[in-house]
Amino acid sequence: MTLLWGLLVLCLSCLQGPYFALSPVSALEPLDPQPVSGLTQEKVPPLALLKLGNQEPDGQDALKRSPGDCKGAPTPEQTRRLAQAMMAFSADLFSLVSEKSTSPNLILSPLSVALALSHLALGAQNQTLRRLHQVLHVDSGPCLPHLLSHLCQNLGPGAFRLAARMYLQKGFPIKKDFLEQSEQLFGAKPVSLTGRAEEDRANINQWVKEATEGKIEDFLSELPDDTVLLLLNAIHFQGFWRNKFDPSLTKKGSFHLDEQFTVPVDMMHSYTYPLRFFLLEQPEIQVAHFPFKNNMSFVVLVPTSFEWNVSQLLANLSWDTLNQQFLWETPTKVQLPKLNLKYQLDLVTTLSELGEKEKLGCRY
Repeated sequence: MTLLWGLLVLCLSCLQGPYFALSPVSALEPLDPQPVSGLTQEKVPPLALLKLGNQEPDGQDALKRSPGDCKGAPTPEQTRRLAQAMMAFSADLFSLVSEKSTSPNLILSPLSVALALSHLALGAQNQTLRRLHQVLHVDSGPCLPHLLSHLCQNLGPGAFRLAARMYLQKGFPIKKDFLEQSEQLFGAKPVSLTGRAEEDRANINQWVKEATEGKIEDFLSELPDDTVLLLLNAIHFQGFWRNKFDPSLTKKGSFHLDEQFTVPVDMMHSYTYPLRFFLLEQPEIQVAHFPFKNNMSFVVLVPTSFEWNVSQLLANLSWDTLNQQFLWETPTKVQLPKLNLKYQLDLVTTLSELGEKEKLGCRY
């Protein structure tokens, strides 16, 4: 079982999320002797803050432009294009964060950030909307929030949960369409701030604690005085292996931090795990596909050496590459480490470098 917890926050003050962990470690070995390496991830609750503006020049309301067919299920082509866009956005995000990170582990949730930005897109227009689409590598126009919402609703019953809440400055004028679609697509119910900072902070922290089942406490140490809109999304993912590992085979093994140093961790073992994998060249990476229940999967990227460029890898990895090369399952000797990883990240600088150099202005 793989468990992820994260809180995604946007604010005419905030943002956050969990998700992507990469680290070389001995993990996979086909029955015919070919040494391979691997990785895993588990609990991931990072947090970050993002300052946003709230107006831009007059223009047509993005919500009014939303075509009726946005409400239907996405076509296979729309799904494929959205997946390609998320891969490109993930590569951009990971590349920029990894350049500045000093932590040995790096965990990101591109989906969390994309959900936050697409929620903003509900009220964005003109240059702001175009900028959001450029950063997310999408050309789906006003349908983007609908596509991501549909994706989250179909990630598997019980496996993925998204709790959302919207806090508004008392008396702040906001468009009815934005409120209705925020609740319809993201489940974000509007709640008015009292204007008493300490009381509002306590109420927000209590909601976060309840939404994350106690995993995240005291989320806000203070509430910015200029907060007019606060969007919070608590994301929970609990993936169940389609083919379970035998608990009796779990034993201590060495997790490689680099070429010289290892640490002992519990390793899950299987000698005949049904696995699909292939070798990706330049850089040389082994890619393995662990199926979860509910038509989901855990994809492991395994470098054949410790000298590898994650950003280069992700930039050259497409949705089509991942799906076309997984041909058939092969009984494989596998060992995966059981890890509990935490990471905290402020995305303000990163989003600025992704193209958000102007304040994000939205009409709500």
